[in-house]
Amino acid sequence: MTTGIPGTTARKMTGQLVHYLRFKVAFGDAATAVALLKQTLPLGAIILRASLVKTTAWNSATSAALSVGLVGGTGAELISAADVKTATGLVAGTLSAGALAPLTADTQVQASVAFVGAPTAGAAYVVIEYVNDNDLNVGQ
Repeated sequence: MTTGIPGTTARKMTGQLVHYLRFKVAFGDAATAVALLKQTLPLGAIILRASLVKTTAWNSATSAALSVGLVGGTGAELISAADVKTATGLVAGTLSAGALAPLTADTQVQASVAFVGAPTAGAAYVVIEYVNDNDLNVGQ
């Protein structure tokens, strides 16, 4: 469900529940440190947490680090340089100051992987949990 605002793809359900964005990042999606534009968070959303589920470790030569952030920000407000070269598993992101307030506009999410030595394998899923501004307390 979209927000009902013409031209936006941000998801905004009307119920009071935790929403989420989920997307995959794989080894061949982009060159090293190139931002991949992903889904959009809606105006007023408050980000609760970001998680990374590593399903296949990157097999780059020496390192691979995934960052997730907001377009127009640092690119690492949600997950900063998480190691995706080591074993699979769940990694909790740490929200930086740029992600700790309600969003002032629909905001696209970006992801990038910085690696040394081009990988031929590697995959992970990013999950971003958020709540919308629909609390019936308008103006408070």
